[in-house]
Amino acid sequence: MPETGAAGYDLVAGEVSRLLRYPGQGWTATPERLRDYLRWLWSEHRTCSPGA
Repeated sequence: MPETGAAGYDLVAGEVSRLLRYPGQGWTATPERLRDYLRWLWSEHRTCSPGA
């Protein structure tokens, strides 16, 4: 991951923890919200946009 310098697999444990914890806190995304976010990320985030 460019932001942290860690390998993606090194972050899995923390992400799984969040995935299990967030629904109980009301922090869940619908598939539509995830799709919209990924569309935004791909088009607007400098490191993800084509040609960046």
